[in-house]
Amino acid sequence: MASDAINVLEQLINVSESELLSNPIYIFALKGALIIILQALLDLGNYLIAFKEMGVPSSYEDLLDILSSNRALPDEDKDKMKKLLKIRDKILHSSETVSMKSLIETVKENLDLFKDVLNAIKSQIIGISES
Repeated sequence: MASDAINVLEQLINVSESELLSNPIYIFALKGALIIILQALLDLGNYLIAFKEMGVPSSYEDLLDILSSNRALPDEDKDKMKKLLKIRDKILHSSETVSMKSLIETVKENLDLFKDVLNAIKSQIIGISES
C-alpha cells in the first residue's frame, strides 16, 4: 500500500500544476496518497519499535524520537517527518485549509524522504523476519 501511494504521488507531481489544482479528483488523490504514505510509515515504525522492544511511544512524535534514538531513522529524517505530521494533522483533523500549492511542493520535496524511510524501516523488518 505504501509503495502504491508513492507511485500515485509520483504520477500526480508530473501533472501540470494548473491541471492538478483544477481537478478535485487529483486534489483528493494527492491528499489521500500523502496521508496513506505517512500513516504507513508510522505504522511500520510502530511495528519495528514493538518487535525490537525499543519502548512504548506516547505519540507519533515520540515514535519518531524512539526510532531516531535507536538509529532506525536518521535525525534529519525524523525532523522532516515531524513537520509532515503537522501537515497530515491539518488535512485530517483541522478546519484550517491547507494550501494546495504548498502541499504539491511538500510532496515534491519529500518523495525521496518517503522512499528512504520506507526502505530503511522495511529493511530492518526484513532483517528481523530473517533472523
